[in-house]
Amino acid sequence: MRFKIFAKHPELKYGFSEKADGNMKLNGEPEFDKIIYHNREVYFKKEGVSDKIYWPKINHTSAVEVVGENGVSEGLNEYDALIADKPNVFLAATAADCFLLYFYDPIKKAIGLAHAGWRGILGGITKNTISALRENFGSLPENILLGISPGIQVDHFFVREDAIKQFEEYNKYISKKGPSYYINLPRIIIEQAMAKSVKLGNIESSGECTFRDRDKYFSFRRDKPERLETMVGYIGKNE
Repeated sequence: MRFKIFAKHPELKYGFSEKADGNMKLNGEPEFDKIIYHNREVYFKKEGVSDKIYWPKINHTSAVEVVGENGVSEGLNEYDALIADKPNVFLAATAADCFLLYFYDPIKKAIGLAHAGWRGILGGITKNTISALRENFGSLPENILLGISPGIQVDHFFVREDAIKQFEEYNKYISKKGPSYYINLPRIIIEQAMAKSVKLGNIESSGECTFRDRDKYFSFRRDKPERLETMVGYIGKNE
């Protein structure tokens, strides 16, 4: 996965793993997690990523945490986005159908990574991350670049009538087919970013669908595995 909007910034390192790289999701079982740690180690070594990697405590929230001089505060139990401005610090998160949002401000050299499932999107994870970049690092929204990872696209993400009310603010991105309502989550993310003054030309969506591309990506909705299988995404920058 590559974004054209990041091409002029060789100091930036980012990526998104594929199914061939193996499952990246820990589940708390020691023997199983040994495999996951190995998969992560091999992948990050291949990508040339340092050991200084920080992970959000994903719980489908809209909370954002700052990676400071001493890492991340242990006080917060739930946050789905991280931001940082230090070199050689990498932010990483897992996803399988949810989107990862890659933020970069080339002026302030600030980065962000947000895990954006539909709950987080409706809760404001996109806007909150942009606000946090501004409040903590002085990032102006018009300078922020935003890349949207592969995730579940509109042809495969649907909800039933009892859940559609939650999306009524975004009716123009919803289409009804039979009893189901199909929702274009990347378009909602883009609208939210633009509402915070991020320029449309500074936003790029991968467009790849984790559900559709069975050979390339894990998909929770498609596979319904007993143990969650995910990709991992990361972002960081060199000196």
